[in-house]
Amino acid sequence: MFHRAAFIIPTMNRKQDLDRFLDSVSRQTVLPSQIIIVDGSQISDDAVVKRHPALPVEYIHAPQKGLTVSRNIGIARVRAEIDLVAMFDDDIVMCPGAMEKMMAYWATAPADVGGAGFNITNDKPPSRFVAIKKLFMTGTRERGAVLRSGFNTSVAPAAETKIVGWMFGGATVWRKIVFEKYRYDEWFGGYGFAEDFEFSLSVGKAYRLAVVADAPVLHLQATVSRIRRFAFGRQEIVYRHYVVVKHRYRFNIYWFYWACVGVVLENVVRGIIGLRWDYFVTAAGNIAGIVAVL
Repeated sequence: MFHRAAFIIPTMNRKQDLDRFLDSVSRQTVLPSQIIIVDGSQISDDAVVKRHPALPVEYIHAPQKGLTVSRNIGIARVRAEIDLVAMFDDDIVMCPGAMEKMMAYWATAPADVGGAGFNITNDKPPSRFVAIKKLFMTGTRERGAVLRSGFNTSVAPAAETKIVGWMFGGATVWRKIVFEKYRYDEWFGGYGFAEDFEFSLSVGKAYRLAVVADAPVLHLQATVSRIRRFAFGRQEIVYRHYVVVKHRYRFNIYWFYWACVGVVLENVVRGIIGLRWDYFVTAAGNIAGIVAVL
């Protein structure tokens, strides 16, 4: 079956990352039919359309709307003839042939598959702290698992194409029909955390989710400052607590709190072993988050 795809890319104050992503798109053997950029920056960068004339770029300036709002704005602008909608973070780089492989997957995908993720090949495999993660129910060696504590394991890198329990929101292709019923929860503010996990849980009630191993991308994340480390540590707990409460049929709140203890402990251990102060800052943020949700 022939499909047409639209890309939605929320961005804010990251012109170089955005251009790098679009450059990687332009080198694909299969191109999307529509590219929608939703820019949350205060200053408009509509010149991005001219910088990439070979791509079907549409630019929307929506200052300070946040990731989930920006994604929903983009969804509303997808053209009628499109049947696949891809969500990308602006710090993704598509490897050669990735889009061709993804579209090949969708050409034969079962009707009950609602979304398929690209394979983030530079993601970290299970760490040496997996014993701590298993004890506190924050992780396992299984890729793409959803645990009863409300925690989830990384989807990638994937050794084979497989069905998974959730999908990373920044490099995933969804059937457009999914958005007739589901939208990203706009409770999640800022750049977002766990909003993709929550969306996956919602969609997963009606559809299966997959990761496509031979459709590789890179996720080139920026270095996080110590101040943001604290904010992220707190956000990690508060946002995940929201997911656990919203999807209480899937999770156990007491196991969630036990897992939070494990997150703090793991960051402290990482800080001691690596002599890394930023892990202690993250742990302090985690503790602030636990206090906030108690």
